[in-house]
Amino acid sequence: MDINNKIIEEIIFSQFNEYPSEIEKIEMGVMTFKFRVKVNNINYVLRIYPPENTTNIEQEFEMMQKLFAASCKVPEPVIFSEKLNERFLIYKFIEGKPLSFLLPSLDEVEINAIADEIIDNVLHISSQEVEGFGFSFLSSKKYDSWREFLQEYIDRGNFHLRENKLFDEFTIESILGFAKKQIKQINIERPRFIWCDFSQGNIIINKNKLAGFVDFEGCVFGDPVIALGYLFAIEGNSKFFDAIINCYRKHANVDYERILFYAIVRLLRFSKYVNNPFPTGIKRDPVPDYFKGLPIAIEYIKSKNKNG
Repeated sequence: MDINNKIIEEIIFSQFNEYPSEIEKIEMGVMTFKFRVKVNNINYVLRIYPPENTTNIEQEFEMMQKLFAASCKVPEPVIFSEKLNERFLIYKFIEGKPLSFLLPSLDEVEINAIADEIIDNVLHISSQEVEGFGFSFLSSKKYDSWREFLQEYIDRGNFHLRENKLFDEFTIESILGFAKKQIKQINIERPRFIWCDFSQGNIIINKNKLAGFVDFEGCVFGDPVIALGYLFAIEGNSKFFDAIINCYRKHANVDYERILFYAIVRLLRFSKYVNNPFPTGIKRDPVPDYFKGLPIAIEYIKSKNKNG
């Protein structure tokens, strides 16, 4: 999908009756094309969805509205379009930089302070009232239980792991055996709103303070611990993950194997697409290169399987 300044200018003029005075591409994210645009001295983010990204933009917009109105640290949504060949979302730009740019320069005290703010925002988001289990979009199938939702992805993942020949048979059987044992131990009575796009690149920091989270197309209603598992899948046992989990445990107990299980759930969910590029056309990195926590989880599971 070729997006040039003329296309951006036309979109902005159609919504604001003004042309942008500044356009800057945001080099973060792989599911959409993002640009910072300045209109009437106000910075916005224009997020353009390629045809391959079938996210329901209206419902993502409404979710952001709900979270912003509840004083969660998220961008203020402005307008969206679901028209054919004109699918976009505009929200107010959050001043700051992604945590991924700043983390190497932060010391342990600063990282822990930011982690506390991140977990406070995660918990504030999860406190919002929701109905049904599953993906957050209203058009998505809702499940009677969290187990039912997870079981569907275990079953699908079983097929796609083998179809795409991601691992040998022993590894696949170990992964699925571990998942089946874990799912039996999970009993979530009430669904929670979960921000699953938990990554350094989606956390905006300004003056060493949390400014907000961005990207909400991957939200689900269910067990909040899944967000930690998704983060572990990317981070592994990094200093940042250690800071996050230590801060989370100030509020609730969480089992290490539950985190590994949800890292595996992430693997099972994306296993269908592992050999395909992202919707923006960007080639996917090999699993161990991007998901640093997955090899750790898989080795733990295989070792446990061998030892009975």
